[in-house]
Amino acid sequence: MEKAHRISSAQLTILERIASILGESVGEFFGVNTSEKLAETIALVKAFTALIDPEARARCLDFAARELEQQDQFVHGSSPTSQQSAATRTATSCNVKHVSG
Repeated sequence: MEKAHRISSAQLTILERIASILGESVGEFFGVNTSEKLAETIALVKAFTALIDPEARARCLDFAARELEQQDQFVHGSSPTSQQSAATRTATSCNVKHVSG
């Protein structure tokens, strides 16, 4: 029998916001084999929010954007132009200045 997940409406609202940012559904957090993904996401968010330097946050976002670009290029064969666009979109959606490295 599957265990029920009970969360408050405030927790659900937070999960909905996080899911929206990640482009996932809230249900993804409770699916099979997603507990590790959720734990990693929580650890990443906690570490990121602990950073007080805006430039450090921008570097973290830039790193994540570059990793995503490499993944997209490997999976989809993206062009350098679309890769730059992905990095810029990632940084812009998080309301930070994109830092080139």
